[in-house]
Amino acid sequence: SFEAHTTEVTLLAFLDEYRCFISGDFLGNLIIWTISPWKERHVPVVQFEFIVKVPPEDFTRDTPTSAALHAPTHTLYIAGSKGVVNAYDTSALLEALIQWQGVDVTGKQKGKMCPPLPPRQIVRNPREGRSFVPDPRFNRPFSDDILLASGDVTKDVAQYLDWPRDKSGAEMRCKFPNTIVKKRFGWVAHDDSIKSMQLIQEKFDLGSSAAGGEDPEGAATNNASSHNVLEAVCILTASTDQRVRRSN
Repeated sequence: SFEAHTTEVTLLAFLDEYRCFISGDFLGNLIIWTISPWKERHVPVVQFEFIVKVPPEDFTRDTPTSAALHAPTHTLYIAGSKGVVNAYDTSALLEALIQWQGVDVTGKQKGKMCPPLPPRQIVRNPREGRSFVPDPRFNRPFSDDILLASGDVTKDVAQYLDWPRDKSGAEMRCKFPNTIVKKRFGWVAHDDSIKSMQLIQEKFDLGSSAAGGEDPEGAATNNASSHNVLEAVCILTASTDQRVRRSN
């Protein structure tokens, strides 16, 4: 069971290379869960909060709406209802997962736990395209305490999570502390809620460069031409202000 959120789930994304998925709710809670082929699957791995900074305001908690993982750099991008994108370092998380589940009794890693996946068809999320982040008060009654906590970073919104229980009836808490996922940076991508985000690998042709020249006697040396190609990741975000923006 993946039941833990007690407010509306606003984010659900698979982190294919990690064999996990991430869920987020209205209060700003983010939970990463294990899935197959990990030995212990459907287990909450880490829980952290989506805290953003929107100038000129100070830091505030936000509702996550979209997520994407750039596996080569172990960077998890999360976007929210205030138009902000945060980048998180997840390298320590993958190492912890392998140490927890990917080793045998001798402590050696049992082969490659995360083989590359075949290309999968991207199916449009039926919830994409909505023009607003719904107010949870219309879905179910919430106490004033929960609604006040949604905008107060000093409140511990994790207390409102209802963790699932294992076969023995014990509460399933996260395996790792929230410090294992560290925020790298963040930026304001839109003035309104971000409803979709995609990572695109791009290659830029920088032209050819020649190595060589003339020796002191004026004789030309052999010129070796090389083709310079720069690879970079660009992030496309679409928001409810009907704009699509690109960030590098």
